[in-house]
Amino acid sequence: MTKILNIDINSCKWTFFRPTDLESYWNRIGEDEVDNIPYWLEIWPAAKLLAELVDNNKERFKNKLGLEVGCGLGLVSMVAAKIGSKMVSFDCEYEALYFAKMSQKYNQVKNLLFLTMDWLQPSLKANSVDFILASDVLYEKCFFEPINSLFSQILKPGGFIWLSNPRRDVSLESIPFLETKGWKVQKIASQKISLQDQNPIVEVWQLEQ
Repeated sequence: MTKILNIDINSCKWTFFRPTDLESYWNRIGEDEVDNIPYWLEIWPAAKLLAELVDNNKERFKNKLGLEVGCGLGLVSMVAAKIGSKMVSFDCEYEALYFAKMSQKYNQVKNLLFLTMDWLQPSLKANSVDFILASDVLYEKCFFEPINSLFSQILKPGGFIWLSNPRRDVSLESIPFLETKGWKVQKIASQKISLQDQNPIVEVWQLEQ
């Protein structure tokens, strides 16, 4: 059984599918299973703001090859593909991609490939994408190093990354960490985003080598 979730990105309405019985997914996880928490069941405010910024910068993304890290239900990737990017998007949860593909078909989005992949074991060619998009992926310190490694490995020289984080303590710590790894970091947006009873301040950062 599926449940419909409608999201407005600027003036465009997007429809996404997800499981009806969300509680059963949360009940499956153990106390120490950080990696298995089903965050993909939701579309988060950080993804919404990132999708809006991508949509507002069409010329920067058109006809370029991009990667979305931890895509979940696929909102950001679908917006990027709709405006003319060629997108590869991955998540480690097969079920997330099952519903993402269902939404892709419904929203009539082309030039988008979903992959089941773990960022600890990337299977993409080095220096292969023009840009990387990631929203709310740095919510645990143990993710900082593997995500930095992925960024460094996959991004082409001269490429850029847009990284969106809700303003929480651990996310704030990720920015100085990335700077120590040699990234040139610039904040390009900071905005309070209201979505599904959440209203965090979300910050979007641009990373370049």
